[in-house]
Amino acid sequence: RWRKSSCMATAEPSTACLRVSGCRQAIYRRSSIDDYERMFYTVASGPARRAQERSRMGDILDRDTLARLAEPFRSDQVRWKPQVISDSGNALAVAYVDPRVVSERLDLAVGGDWSFHWEPLGIQGDRLVVKSSLTIRGVTREDVGEYVLSDREQADPWKSAVSDALKRAAVHFGVGRYLYWLEAIWCSYDRRRHEFIDVPYID
Repeated sequence: RWRKSSCMATAEPSTACLRVSGCRQAIYRRSSIDDYERMFYTVASGPARRAQERSRMGDILDRDTLARLAEPFRSDQVRWKPQVISDSGNALAVAYVDPRVVSERLDLAVGGDWSFHWEPLGIQGDRLVVKSSLTIRGVTREDVGEYVLSDREQADPWKSAVSDALKRAAVHFGVGRYLYWLEAIWCSYDRRRHEFIDVPYID
């Protein structure tokens, strides 16, 4: 269930921040293993590939492992970043987690039976791009990570791109995928400090 203030997520509010509570049950139900499986296999493209991936995954990653990987994070582990900043002092907040939280989830779910590798793809337009591969118990999923060069300067842009690549690859195993189903919401934002004044939360 979603609880919110009088502000709407579809339009920029002028006052308090929309507060998100819990997960949309039509999308994500903690108690149903079938939901974990459904979330997991939606990354495949087409019925034939979904069936193939389901068979392969089922032989290696059991349902309990998939459930542990897809378990929601603690509320204190979920952070928020501005996707769009308006002239009126509000920002569109989207949820994310730190890559260390993702690594911790992998350790808790499968112990040390996972590995991560990446390789640079160079600069593409205004983005620094890397390719990543995450292997869990012999099953590998690939994705890319990026760092927008026009963003605020980072001490190590490669590290930012690799961190993004790890999180994206982990989503293919269900880690943090429910965060993509949360609505982006408008909140008061301090441009000078680069932080939200009204911080959204999930409880």
